[in-house]
This record gives sequence, C-alpha cells and structure tokens, in this order.
Amino acid sequence: MAKDMVQMAGLGIKGIVFGCLTDKGKVDTEGNQLLMEKAKELELEVTFHRAFDLVKDPKESLDQLIELGFDRILTSGGKARAIEGIAQIRETVKWSEGRIQIMAGSGVNTSNVRALADAGVDAVHFSSHVAEKVGDLGMGSKHIPNQEKIEAIVKALG
Repeated sequence: MAKDMVQMAGLGIKGIVFGCLTDKGKVDTEGNQLLMEKAKELELEVTFHRAFDLVKDPKESLDQLIELGFDRILTSGGKARAIEGIAQIRETVKWSEGRIQIMAGSGVNTSNVRALADAGVDAVHFSSHVAEKVGDLGMGSKHIPNQEKIEAIVKALG
C-alpha cells in the first residue's frame, strides 16, 4: 500500500483512504502508523475509511485515529446506509469535538443529504457516476460523472 501511495502521489493525487483493523475489531495502530508516516511524507490528506463502522468501540477508536493523525473518518454510522446510522454519526461528531473531520458516506442522495448535514458532519461522500456503454457491441463500459446528481445534492444542501 505504501508503494501504491508513492505511485499515486507521483500522479498528483491529494489524498488517500485506508483503514487497518485487527481481527478483534480494534484499530491496528502499528499498521496504520506505517501507512500514515508514508502518507504524511508524501504530503497527502488521509481518510480512515468505513472500516471505522466495524470497530468494537467507536469512541476509543476515534481517539486513536486522532492520535495517529488522520484528517477525517468516513462512516455510515455502523449501518449499511448513512441515513440508517445517523444517530451514531451524530454521536461520532459530538465525540470528535472538531479534532477530526467526520464524513458521512453510503447511500447519500438528495432525499437524505440535508439530514446528514444537519447531524454535523464536515462532508458527505456519494457516488456520482453513470455507466456509458463502450463500443459497437455494447461490451464494457466507462463511468462518467452524473452532473445532474451532483447539482441536485448541492442544491439539497442549500
């Protein structure tokens, strides 16, 4: 993963997302620290991904991630969809006390983005692409941004 970071940084990316856990559902401080050191050496922003939703003790894990130097946590509040985990997301925001950004993700759309924003998150993460068929035979596809969805979500946020 560290080698991948070096390659991606060489291509101009600004941030990386990863999250190492132990088999007991705790933050793998050693594994995350190794990757964090490389990311910071490369001047990358670092997001702990939805592995956070699998930890046994979210409050303790939040404090560990802050101590490790993560810039933000991506979470769905421990549920399949962020709106279903909104109560836990609200708690995570409260616990964070502004020490780390909290980003809600999974199932974010125009009908729920306002409620997620009102829960106090710093950012939302959503899919914004549509598949476009490639070639005359319709085999394969490429993903292109869905500008209408992006605009609708931004509008829903006001």
